[in-house]
Amino acid sequence: MPATAVASPPAPAVTASPVAAVPTPDPNARVLSVQEPPLSGDDVLAVQQRLLDLGYRQLGARDGFYGPQTAAAVQTFQAVHGLEADGIVGPQTQAQLFAPTALNSDVIVPIVETALCQQHIVLGGSYGGAWFNNAATESLLRGGERYRLYGASGSAGETIGSAPTLDLEPPYNNQYVLSLDPPPADTALVALGGDWEVQPRLVQPIGDAATRSVAEAAVIDYLQGAGIAQPLLSDADRFEVQAVDLLNDGRPELLISATRFSGAAEAVDALPGDYSLVLLQTADEDVPQTLLVTATVYPDEEGASGNETEFTPRAEHRPPQTFDLNGDGQLELLVTSRYFESDTAVVYGLIQGQVVELLFAFCGV
Repeated sequence: MPATAVASPPAPAVTASPVAAVPTPDPNARVLSVQEPPLSGDDVLAVQQRLLDLGYRQLGARDGFYGPQTAAAVQTFQAVHGLEADGIVGPQTQAQLFAPTALNSDVIVPIVETALCQQHIVLGGSYGGAWFNNAATESLLRGGERYRLYGASGSAGETIGSAPTLDLEPPYNNQYVLSLDPPPADTALVALGGDWEVQPRLVQPIGDAATRSVAEAAVIDYLQGAGIAQPLLSDADRFEVQAVDLLNDGRPELLISATRFSGAAEAVDALPGDYSLVLLQTADEDVPQTLLVTATVYPDEEGASGNETEFTPRAEHRPPQTFDLNGDGQLELLVTSRYFESDTAVVYGLIQGQVVELLFAFCGV
């Protein structure tokens, strides 16, 4: 779907940009939705023109037919205004669309992953309690937007972005890419608009034995449930425990990252008993609740079984980075992963006690 509304505290207020004179809506207008044959007429033209005036350019040409592209633009408009993003222009959507207070599309803050496949890929955008995928966001970017750059430990400067283009060929495969000038430093991981503090709280490595013991128990419990009877942590390639207050409530969560590949360092295949995962432990209860962020596990009876003709590629999930990507004071997780010749970047949020995937980008073959 072009736009997804996710419950979240509101972002700082944004003033709508000036737009053309607002047409008067018809109180008796019919409901507009995608149908076959498509609905057409002056009412569709009026909706399309209003969306274009407000900058919702997903609809493409103003052709008078209510098709999927117009519905996609309506969905984005609805998500920005806290309406159900169903792509249907009913009385509530029509009233908001033609209201003088309707928000211009430039309130949506673009978010770009700057390190994936050494390219700059549009992850999506955010505004208030809504998140917008890459297709919804790229259609709103004309080029010349200012981006703030951030790495794991803080600001990495500023840059200006070009208009995105859809790259259909490997390694980008239907991803929206753009150029940044000046180019980001290698330490930069994400670029975004807005003006709020993106890293109000940094992750803190945890080294005390008691906390690490709790984290180890959580990893072992998860791996046993996933089919590894006796998980090995002593020879793990990576075992990291970090603390960070994601929700800004004074109670830090634990981020646990563990990866083990028992084959040769230069190998690309996994063996039974291997794993790579990211877990999150909440601080809501006296007994910590362990939530899965992402994991790939190679159970005892699966994966490469010693048969020389069998090949099971490794999937590695790197430790998460934390950023406030929508200005609500809470931190999201950015997790990058490697699977054979492919890379992904996924943004997760901790929402109502659950880990929720918010944005996604991919490159590879």
